[in-house]
Amino acid sequence: MSILSEIITKFKKLAKNIPDKRSQKHQTYTIEDIFLSAFAVFFVQSPSWLSFQRNMQKQRGKNNAKTLFDINKIPTDNHYNTPRKKTEKNDKIIKKGVKMARKKY
Repeated sequence: MSILSEIITKFKKLAKNIPDKRSQKHQTYTIEDIFLSAFAVFFVQSPSWLSFQRNMQKQRGKNNAKTLFDINKIPTDNHYNTPRKKTEKNDKIIKKGVKMARKKY
């Protein structure tokens, strides 16, 4: 298992413990996908990366968000930012994971 796979696995476990206080109508994307998307943006250092991946999915029927980060449904920027703001304490964990991955690669 690669270091990136290990980090993604840990983020998935962490995301499952984040309470989802959104109303049912605002649960289009899972907390897991939102959390992994936050990590992906930190990792690739490009805030427009998720938008690019959504367009790739529309045009080609596949995207790197799923392949690299196991994101099932790519959130929009609004979906990514709102729940993430409520979990800012987890940013330290995301940044630590990015740092670990960069050291290995």
